[in-house]
Amino acid sequence: MAPAVQWRDGVQIAGTVIWCDARRARDLCFLSHAGRHLDRALRTRRLPAHGQLLTTARTLKLWFALSGVDLSVQREALVTPFSRPFSLGKLRLELFPSGKLPGAASLAIEMDGYRIVYAGEINPSPNVAEPMQIRGADVVILDAPLAAQSHTLSSPERMRAQLVATTERALARGTIPVLLAATLWGSAEVVHSLHAAGIPLLAHPRIAATIAAYRTLGISIPPPQPLSLHRRVFPRDAVIWPLELRDSLPWRDTHRIAATALAVDPQARQRLGVDEAVPIGDQADLAMVVDYVKATGAREVYLTAGYSEETARAFGRRRRVAPLGPPRQMGLF
Repeated sequence: MAPAVQWRDGVQIAGTVIWCDARRARDLCFLSHAGRHLDRALRTRRLPAHGQLLTTARTLKLWFALSGVDLSVQREALVTPFSRPFSLGKLRLELFPSGKLPGAASLAIEMDGYRIVYAGEINPSPNVAEPMQIRGADVVILDAPLAAQSHTLSSPERMRAQLVATTERALARGTIPVLLAATLWGSAEVVHSLHAAGIPLLAHPRIAATIAAYRTLGISIPPPQPLSLHRRVFPRDAVIWPLELRDSLPWRDTHRIAATALAVDPQARQRLGVDEAVPIGDQADLAMVVDYVKATGAREVYLTAGYSEETARAFGRRRRVAPLGPPRQMGLF
């Protein structure tokens, strides 16, 4: 049987007009969450000029709040609420929460009784997003970077407690703890956790703007104090800074704490060049991804990120697991 999906600068559902998170202009593209292609939009002030854009109203609103780019000016936006199936020709489509960001969705496609789920990036334990849901499928496509790791994330409660304890130890030593979190993915978790522990935060302008964008959606999250990049900080201050800008810290004598799901790797501290690394649950680990696929009943799994031979074996012999993405070069060393 011909593949149900293929990669061409995005995921195409074979035999249909539907593309998912495509990087180039397509007739119909599903946008899974507001973080997709955001860096490109901030540089160019636009997205690829898709003929039609399929997404949720919350994703459109969050995208505008984050970037100032109004996606509703696309030629046509097909905005649909969660869990409300609709027909597109012979296809039956449904958007349902993936847990990645507010408004983030997975897409279920049914044609002639055959079910495909483009799950995209999932988060089983979201803090500010809608709770992740699962649908039955014959084929599932996942973007799961942590699946290539054999390590398992702790429970959200334990991760938050570890984050608070690490920050409090740095403050007790009289050093300035700088929490390094991915602006979209982990910053809200850090702000929530430290606010609940009574630890005030000074936030990099990019992160302060992200929290403000979440609040425009009615999300109850405490606003951290915006940080002037020229302001002097003191040992009693805790700072949250974008992980992606960790090489641009303007102060010395800080204790850099990477708060990211990547910290599940014991080598994360050395790889990220930080003093400590604390895992937080902004992604799904391998065990979570395997459980997700089992719950769908799918026999065919494609990974746009996180594939390895070890990963494939974790799904068992009854499932076909394959990478889906740009051609991979064979390593030379």
